Amino acid sequence: AAAAATTTITRLDRYFLAIDACNEFTRVYPRVHIVWRTQGFAQAGSMPKKFPRIARGESQRIMDRIDALQNPRLSYIDWGAAVYDRSLEDRRIEGDSIWHYGVEPRLVLIQMLTNHLVDRGILSLDSLVEYRS
Repeated sequence: AAAAATTTITRLDRYFLAIDACNEFTRVYPRVHIVWRTQGFAQAGSMPKKFPRIARGESQRIMDRIDALQNPRLSYIDWGAAVYDRSLEDRRIEGDSIWHYGVEPRLVLIQMLTNHLVDRGILSLDSLVEYRS
């Protein structure tokens, strides 16, 4: 009996499958807009020194894939680039664990997402309610 062929699915393959599913979802549901956030990383402890380069390479390929789809309702924000310098060993933002940065990068993400949605005309600054104490 011949051995069954196995296929190894890489992490990038899984990302591409997810992106393709998001693309299809926005085509089926035209009122939906999906924004992909690129990954951050933790360079600490036993994490390989080359991991930041790998993470940025994966993020670039993901952004290229989304660009190639030319779907106006599927976009990305490059959060990974925004937190890159503060992800490296001695400059790393302290969070509640090695995998969680804490509040600072989360606020950066909210700001980037808000700006992205305003730039794309999905969110209007006029629609935001000003908080007054």
